[in-house]
Amino acid sequence: MLRRLEVFSHFSLKDTPTNRDASNLPFIQWPNGAPCLVANFYMLSLLNRRSRFNRPLSRLGRRAGTIGTYASKITIIVRYVYFLGKDFIDLTDHDFTNFVNSLRQPDLSDGSKRLPLSVGAIGRECIDFLMFVGRLYENTDFIRDGGIINIKEKVVRRIGRDGKEYLTSYWTHHSLAAPGHAGEERRRDPVSEENVSRLRSAVDMIGSSRFLKLRKHALLSVFSELGPRRMEANLLTVEDVLEASSMKEPMLRLKTLKTDIDEVRLVPVTHQLVGQLTDYLVHRSKVVDRTIKKSNDHGYIFISSRSGMPLSEDSISTEIYNLRCAAGISEQTCAHMFRHAFCTSLFVEFISRYKIKSQDQFAFMLMSDKNLQYKMTMWTGQKSISSFLHYVHIAFEKLGVYDPEASSLRALKIMKVYEAERERLHNELGASLSVSDYKAQVAVLKKRLQEDLKSFAGARHEDLNVWKKDF
Repeated sequence: MLRRLEVFSHFSLKDTPTNRDASNLPFIQWPNGAPCLVANFYMLSLLNRRSRFNRPLSRLGRRAGTIGTYASKITIIVRYVYFLGKDFIDLTDHDFTNFVNSLRQPDLSDGSKRLPLSVGAIGRECIDFLMFVGRLYENTDFIRDGGIINIKEKVVRRIGRDGKEYLTSYWTHHSLAAPGHAGEERRRDPVSEENVSRLRSAVDMIGSSRFLKLRKHALLSVFSELGPRRMEANLLTVEDVLEASSMKEPMLRLKTLKTDIDEVRLVPVTHQLVGQLTDYLVHRSKVVDRTIKKSNDHGYIFISSRSGMPLSEDSISTEIYNLRCAAGISEQTCAHMFRHAFCTSLFVEFISRYKIKSQDQFAFMLMSDKNLQYKMTMWTGQKSISSFLHYVHIAFEKLGVYDPEASSLRALKIMKVYEAERERLHNELGASLSVSDYKAQVAVLKKRLQEDLKSFAGARHEDLNVWKKDF
């Protein structure tokens, strides 16, 4: 990633060259270390591409956001043509078919295989790249319907954020729909409550400072109660927590990625989570004073204990991976699975509250009830109704396990948060927590629990209209 970069934009009316910021743009090399000029021309072209929300493609984070994802897919075909000994423009339909088939081969290091969903995503991005190559070389027959590389346009129906169906299209290749691979796509399952409990126990097993233990617990709580994307959790600020702590019915503000620019959402949270975060902030301030000093405080909650700088999204993934290893969890457990669990739990609650009998009935309600649609999009950060349907399916599967009354569901969730926090304090008793401090913190925890239980069954979030005016 080129962390600081400016590129030419245009000439002004006075014939003065004007540059624009292109920081965090990926730079692609051949396997021998030489720059891959064609691939880098493609990266530059992505600066002009707009997302479906008519905004520039994201270059946020250590992996450069959406453009970084495209670059990671392009480098696969860069390596392929390098070892094939051909230029991009000399590829044939047979070459591209062999490339797609190579994506399905097991990894030599660990024997794992890409999911069909990943193979399709890589193949379609490489088609877009090769279409750019054809335009660059002005060869209209290189890749098209009936061209040297024969691709076809596929039209699909999707449900938009307004509940209406619309048509969208993309280019595909016959090798991407090979027999035995269609219909095998799967999404990550929600993280189980048992594994969340094991992760929390692992925090206390790993030898680390008081600050690091509190940060790990705070991260797990934020992912459990808010269901954010990794970068959204990274963008949570001290100001957000302090504002939530002053509310009667607390809500935390999250910046919503993969959507309109500068959009935020408000997620209802328990007093227990807000209290846990404010307790963590006390120790965070000590790290800031020791490292970057208060005058240079950037305001982001999750910081490095060594540098005082914000954690990256990769650091968060590493944190959860290390906890997973310490807990001895064999199945996949990652940050995004907390998001799936949060969304599924939310849908279970709404299905029970409205006494919905089928998935079709809920899908109809999502399209017709604007208030319900607003709440679901606000709290999950999802914008299209079609993205909700996966969670609806899992929610109906889980309904046999939960109490069918929505109020009981809400109370159960609050009590689980309380029990997890009480267990954490109990594990610290005698180690980093004295008996008197333990009793004091349990008393505070019980007070927060009483605040949460006061209004869980009634109309929540009286502050919502005020926040809507602000944003």
